[in-house]
Amino acid sequence: MSPSVCSTKDDRGSEQDAEIMELKASLQYFKVFRQKGNKIQKDAYKQMLRFIHNRNRVEPNLYINKEEIKLFNLVKVVLDGGWVFDEPTVDQGLELSGIRPIADHYYMKMES
Repeated sequence: MSPSVCSTKDDRGSEQDAEIMELKASLQYFKVFRQKGNKIQKDAYKQMLRFIHNRNRVEPNLYINKEEIKLFNLVKVVLDGGWVFDEPTVDQGLELSGIRPIADHYYMKMES
């Protein structure tokens, strides 16, 4: 084998190794980023549960409704799976839980 052929194969191997290492580093970065976001959202989920609990204590006649339960269950499944809610996920969750009209009503109140 001539030296030029051997060095070309080594160069390609080195380039591939560098690309693989770069991909691994990128995946690790996004994994850590997702884990941090997931922890923040889990803490927010716990805060929402405390709010619902306290709301019931302050206004005993105001019970958690079935749509809120569906939404809380969906959030728990997603967060326990290690994922992070982004805007498309939230929109899909609102549709799946059936509380899109309720959420839209509150959004409109907040904007006015």
